[in-house]
Amino acid sequence: MECTVCGRENRPSAAYCAWCGAGLISENVSTDSDTAHPREGGAVTRKLDLAEALESDGPLERGTVLDGRYEIVELQEEAPDSRTYDAIDRARCPSCGRALEPDHESVAYCQECGAALDAPPRVLVIEYLVRRPETFASHWQHGGRDYYVIDLPEPAQEDAPMETLQLTFGSATHPGYHYDHNEDALDARLYADHLGTSLGFFVIADGVGGQQGGDIASRLAIAMAWERIYHDVWQDAMLGQQTSDEACQKALAEALAAANAAVYEERTARASEMGTTLTAALTVGRQVYVGNVGDSRAYLFDQEGLRRITQDHSLVQRMVDAGQMQAHEVYTHPRRNVIYRSIGDRPQLEVDTFVDELSTDGRLMLCSDGLWEMVREDGLEEVLLAEPDPQAAADRLVQNALLAGGADNISVIIVQAKG
Repeated sequence: MECTVCGRENRPSAAYCAWCGAGLISENVSTDSDTAHPREGGAVTRKLDLAEALESDGPLERGTVLDGRYEIVELQEEAPDSRTYDAIDRARCPSCGRALEPDHESVAYCQECGAALDAPPRVLVIEYLVRRPETFASHWQHGGRDYYVIDLPEPAQEDAPMETLQLTFGSATHPGYHYDHNEDALDARLYADHLGTSLGFFVIADGVGGQQGGDIASRLAIAMAWERIYHDVWQDAMLGQQTSDEACQKALAEALAAANAAVYEERTARASEMGTTLTAALTVGRQVYVGNVGDSRAYLFDQEGLRRITQDHSLVQRMVDAGQMQAHEVYTHPRRNVIYRSIGDRPQLEVDTFVDELSTDGRLMLCSDGLWEMVREDGLEEVLLAEPDPQAAADRLVQNALLAGGADNISVIIVQAKG
């Protein structure tokens, strides 16, 4: 029997060409028959009718589900005797490859590895193929056609970190020499697991209002911000669910808004003038998301030096921005402590958010104005260069602020990144 693909002769009863592997049309099967000659692998023998059949039926529509699991995404290629589709496999875990239970549609995470199931693995589905692929994951027949599935590798995540960062931190706070109690508050939390998930949440609040309850405002704001971050980001990340830049920025802004609502409610109930600044940083792998209200600051320190991420919401900063004074005059201006935006001051809150990246051996630093006013940026950078341990650096910075006069409450958090 002559192969219609390569033209070589085969034995009369052969189902496949011994030379090229193509399906052979049996002389005992009429091309007018609606019954395909059965043979191993399910390849269709009525090759002469393939082009006509494909043309009359048309390609499968987007969203068509085959074999109860393969969902067609789009037609990739069409040949005279076959079609190739991009598809997704809804019955297999995208991470570990485990077959999912029949009721997997109601399950959000793989029971084997814990990965999220919202991004099914990609496959190729080949329809009505005369010569079957050399390798394929599965095969079935439907409507007189053959379908073959070829698994595709998952595309690399563009925003995935090249290496896992290990974070450590140091923190310190002091009421200073001019106050009998500390209205500053801070919090620092880390999470890391064996799968490479790395999370951090760091926040500093500088209460305002003195006897009106500034210390209450700072602690309440931090507690509410953490509660919202845990609900919106933290617990999902712990379960292996990935988050986007937009989602993290939104979560951070909403965390500060929740803090504002809680402090405003308490302020109203007490009929006081309490309020607080709040600067918070959420780290997800290398990415750093910062939210800021007031004049507590966030800095990044790496091989390029110290750079400030946040912008103060203060009267003197506005004067600097307007060209009415020089930046170095901020430290001695009599109204340097006047801020125009704070947590709890009004029902609605505008939050500044920033996105940056932690480098290997880089540092993230958050501090209240009691530190940066006393030590100034040159002094901050000097200590960060001299002290490799984040806790030792935090302690030394507070000590330097006290030596400079300790005119206000002092707080600092230093986060160290290691590859």
